[in-house]
Amino acid sequence: ETHPLSDANVALARLEAVGASTGDGATFSLRTSVSGTVVERNASPGQLVGPETNLFTVADLYHVWITVDVYESDFERVRRGAPAVVLPRALPDEKFAGRVTVAGSVVDTVTRTFKVRVEVENTEGRLRPGMFARVRLLTSEDRDSLMIPEESLFPVGDDKYVYKVVDGRAQRQKIEIGQ
Repeated sequence: ETHPLSDANVALARLEAVGASTGDGATFSLRTSVSGTVVERNASPGQLVGPETNLFTVADLYHVWITVDVYESDFERVRRGAPAVVLPRALPDEKFAGRVTVAGSVVDTVTRTFKVRVEVENTEGRLRPGMFARVRLLTSEDRDSLMIPEESLFPVGDDKYVYKVVDGRAQRQKIEIGQ
């Protein structure tokens, strides 16, 4: 049987080992080996915690992963390394370029979809965890497609046109707009 005073001394020694000061309201610093942003805080002053308690979650938000549900009928069209365009709902005028880094191989039996992970550079911190977005995955069928700025389109009635230069002369060409 251990003595309560020896248990207290062991606890104090452990706290001192991690840099805690003694007395009421002892404080100590927490460090992480991951550089990033605190995205979740579960700690409160005076809270009793143990080694299994998750106090903070730190994430590198400069590179974000977007998980996309893709219908199983499109399984053969999605390839690792394929380019993607991310269109966040919260930022309707912005587009982010990304790449498919993982194309899942397990189909959800209820939704008939599989998970695809798209990685996006987020150096300005505009994308946040939990945001909803539309994602366009460019497949091998898109090889002949071209993405151009919307302001380059010239509407004529219900049709859209672009101008291209052929042999030094501008030629109008009707285009189809994909989603």
